[in-house]
Amino acid sequence: MQTVYHITNYLTGMVVEITADIPNDDPHIRSVTDIWEGANWHEREAYELFGIIFDNHPKLERLLTPKSYEFYPFRKSYKLRGQPDE
Repeated sequence: MQTVYHITNYLTGMVVEITADIPNDDPHIRSVTDIWEGANWHEREAYELFGIIFDNHPKLERLLTPKSYEFYPFRKSYKLRGQPDE
């Protein structure tokens, strides 16, 4: 699994891409919200959909799905209802 940050300076046109590999069995990565406040919502969304745990995040909780929801629907391992097991 990977997380990718695209950071753009609109004044200079400079674009920086930061890619980090995250292990599937222990999906932890440090939060960047302390240096980029706008990452707050995006990290929460990645947590909710992929199960990536952003360490030191100020409020890492689900946005739309119930807190009791135990699945991460955008993971490749997530099985849709009616999808045959391999």
